[in-house]
Amino acid sequence: MSEPIPKKDLLTTKRQFGMELFGTFAIVYCGGMAVTQVDLGNSTVFGVALQTAFTVAVVCWAGAGIC
Repeated sequence: MSEPIPKKDLLTTKRQFGMELFGTFAIVYCGGMAVTQVDLGNSTVFGVALQTAFTVAVVCWAGAGIC
C-alpha cells in the first residue's frame, strides 16, 4: 500500500508564507528599480529581462529548501 501523505506543521506553513512574501517583494522591488533605470536611460529592455530572470533564479534557489 502507499504511504500516507505527511501532514504539514504550522512552522512549515509560516516558512512557506515568509518565502512567498520575500519572493514577491524581491520581484516587485527589483523589477521596479530596473524599469526606473530604463526610464532614466541607463539600461535597456534586455537589462530588465535579465534582471527579472536573475531575481527569479535567486529567489527559487533561496526557497528550494522550504517544501
